[in-house]
Amino acid sequence: MKSENIVSIEKLVEISGGDKVFITEMINMFITQAVIIADEMATLLTQKEYDKLKKNAHKFKSSAQIFHVEKLLTLLEKLESLNFDTQNEKEGFKIIMKVKDIVEIVCNQLKEELEAI
Repeated sequence: MKSENIVSIEKLVEISGGDKVFITEMINMFITQAVIIADEMATLLTQKEYDKLKKNAHKFKSSAQIFHVEKLLTLLEKLESLNFDTQNEKEGFKIIMKVKDIVEIVCNQLKEELEAI
């Protein structure tokens, strides 16, 4: 069963003026970096580096906006605003696991977009 399409490159096409090389580079950069960032956020939470975690979530939001991934954007905003304590740390892990799931879906859908370029 194919998952719901949750990514759009329309904004990227608009920003780039349709430059296929630029679009391809941006998609490849997202695919490469998104998994690394999600893993790093989990590590930062484990290390209780909450400020760094929130900064990473904030920076990652721009990529979510460019690719119009509302589900990812919402989760990153939750992470950014979470007041960490023992209870919220568990919530943070749940959110990061959802981020990782969405990143996987987005990367797969962006790979399909690359094939169409």
